[in-house]
Amino acid sequence: MKRRKNLYRNRVCSEDETKGSHFRSSFHRSLVFSAIFVALSLGGYLFSVNRNAVSGYSMRLAEKNMAELSDESQKLRIREAELRSLYGLEEASARLDMVPITESTSVDEPGPIAYGGKGR
Repeated sequence: MKRRKNLYRNRVCSEDETKGSHFRSSFHRSLVFSAIFVALSLGGYLFSVNRNAVSGYSMRLAEKNMAELSDESQKLRIREAELRSLYGLEEASARLDMVPITESTSVDEPGPIAYGGKGR
C-alpha cells in the first residue's frame, strides 16, 4: 500500500509539473509569436516609409525637370518669334549686305519639257 501511495504522489506531482510546464510552454510560444509579429510589423513599416521616401524624391526630381523644360520651352518660343519677325529678316538682310529690289524682270524661255506650255 505504501508503494501505491508513493506512485500516486509521484503521479500527482508529475501532473502538476506538466501543468506548470504547459503554462510555461504556452507563455514562451505566445512570446515568440508576439516577437515575430512585432518584427514583421517593423519590417513592413520600414519598407513603406522607404518606398514613400523614394517616391517623394522621384516626384521632386520630376518637378525640377519639368520646371527646367518649361523654362527652355519658353526661351525657344521667344527665339522662334524673333526669327519669324520681320525685324529679324531685315536685320539678317542688313548683315548679309543685301539691297532692296527696285525692279524685277522675268525671262520665260521654252524648254525641252513636253508639257504643252506657251513655248510651242
